[in-house]
Amino acid sequence: MTEDIPLEITSSDMANLPIFIAVLIVAIVVVRVYFSIKHNEKPPIARVFWCATLLIPLGVVAAWITNQLLVNEDSSLWLLSYSALGAAAVILLVEPLVSGLIDQTDLATGTVACICRDILVIAAVSALSFVSLEIACNETFYRIPANSFGFSVGLLATVLLSLYLLGQRHGGVMALVPVACCILGIAEHFVITFKGEAILPSDILALGTAMEVSEGYEFTFTAGIVTSLALLEISLGLLSLIRPRKLRTPTHVFPAIAANLCAFLLVTVVGLSGFSSIDLEQALDFGFDRWQPITTYASQGFITSFTEMVNELPIEKPEDYTPDEAQSIEQELAAAYDTTYGSREQPLPSSMKSSRRLLPS
Repeated sequence: MTEDIPLEITSSDMANLPIFIAVLIVAIVVVRVYFSIKHNEKPPIARVFWCATLLIPLGVVAAWITNQLLVNEDSSLWLLSYSALGAAAVILLVEPLVSGLIDQTDLATGTVACICRDILVIAAVSALSFVSLEIACNETFYRIPANSFGFSVGLLATVLLSLYLLGQRHGGVMALVPVACCILGIAEHFVITFKGEAILPSDILALGTAMEVSEGYEFTFTAGIVTSLALLEISLGLLSLIRPRKLRTPTHVFPAIAANLCAFLLVTVVGLSGFSSIDLEQALDFGFDRWQPITTYASQGFITSFTEMVNELPIEKPEDYTPDEAQSIEQELAAAYDTTYGSREQPLPSSMKSSRRLLPS
């Protein structure tokens, strides 16, 4: 039996750290834009937007600290700060350098370079998104088996690839994946904290009710959640590297758009049919605890467990099934229960007996 870890509220003075990093990033961006205008260059609007996304997690964490909602932060604030600075450096320094080198090459070399760069980024962001989801809600995520980790990362990579093609080989639309994983991990953390259960596919249908009920809870955020946001920052920095090679002739633009959309449809259809048809318990060699799904979520990871439950939602009818036969079996079993176990008077549990003594006679 593990001891409860005492909650240590983060000092409100620590809010100055993410605020300082945010101000520093804004200052660097302003200087970068100033010099672009001064040298009659095109303002780096895309890079400005990418840097703006880095400010959101910093501002959110600063608000948590100010309102004394962040507990047991350890060194996660420093990790978030370094991650934001590193992501800003990638956006403002590394991306222009890499893109400039690729644009100067011939068509064949540039295409190969873009493909290699994008594959590496997709692989890295898939792994980071997986860890970002798990570290926010699963303290033992490092024990997840390699096959479940591989399946989860593969599924995320497939979604990233589809969005990569849908977004015409830009990283902007792909940012939805790490953002969704981060939000899902935080939501899972609070569902486990308040209900002691994991998020199930059926919970999605009751999302409105859950939002109404959540207003009565008191939320506190942990180091795992801040670390999840730090990994999100890194993912955003890496995704800023993805952009297509500049086409020197406008006639190639429309064929490229059409090819990307066709590839998007192909990857999406093949991916959905492939992942939905896998029997994960057999393929990954694990047993799903259907009485307490949270144990499987902890041991196999959120994505593997949730996907397995989604695949089981459509219940297939048995062969030769008829409603009359099903009703007959139900009545037969009910009668058997009534004449055996159901006919005996069951003793009250000791806890209920002790409670009943306290009731007035």
